[in-house]
Formats: sequence, structure tokens, C-alpha cells
Amino acid sequence: MTAADRKRKQRANEKARRVDARERQRKSRQKARDIKTKNRSHRERNIERQRKWRAKHMLQLINLENPDELPNFPNKMNKYRAVRKLKEALPLSPYRRAATVAAYLSNTKSPSVKKLHDCKIIPSPEEVRDRKLGDAVLRDIK
Repeated sequence: MTAADRKRKQRANEKARRVDARERQRKSRQKARDIKTKNRSHRERNIERQRKWRAKHMLQLINLENPDELPNFPNKMNKYRAVRKLKEALPLSPYRRAATVAAYLSNTKSPSVKKLHDCKIIPSPEEVRDRKLGDAVLRDIK
């Protein structure tokens, strides 16, 4: 076997190795794509299943007779963040916190305070007046 024949054979082997390597890489990329699409479809099914469950669960929580009492937060984390921001915005002293919240709740022109009155979370000024009147009547009877 001459040197030229050996060189030709060596080049053919190198070419075959390169072709094999390319084929292995192509198969590997195809397998990765297949796994990715399989995972994506599994993830999409899982997301859809969770979305349906949450919608069903939220319908059970909502009182459909009173549409004013719909939950305003889509999940617990959003509610937690909003409460945390409110707490961080309030003064650090408990007395000042209480005074700030009391001053805000005594503002009857605020739509938020009106909503709290409507939902019976805090008593309206009329309810406070009626309660005081009732207490005074009870004291007079005694």
C-alpha cells in the first residue's frame, strides 16, 4: 500500500467520522426538541388543569347572590403583597398607626370606606349613632 492510498483511506475515515458526528448531533438536537415539545405539552396541560380547578374553586367561594362581594385579588400572593405594602406605608409606632387608620376610616367621602360600610366590615356613622342611642336607652331603663 502506497502513501497516497493510506492518505486517501485516512481522509475517507475522517469524512465518515465527521458524517457520523453530524448525524449524532442531528439526532441529539431532534431528541432534545422532542423532549422540549413533550414537556411543553405536559406543562400546558398542567396549566390548563390548574386554571380550570382554580376557576371552579373560585366559583365555590363567590356568593353569586351578592355580586358586590367578589374577591378583588386573583390569588393569595397578590393579597399578601398589597397588605405588606400597606403595612410598610403605615407609621412604625402602634399609636400613630391606629391614629392614621382611624383618621382614614372616619373619612366618609372615600370610596374605599364607603365600600367597607356597605360590606358591614366597619360600622357606618349611622350605625354608630344608633348603637350609642340604644346603649343610652338601656342605661336609662336600668
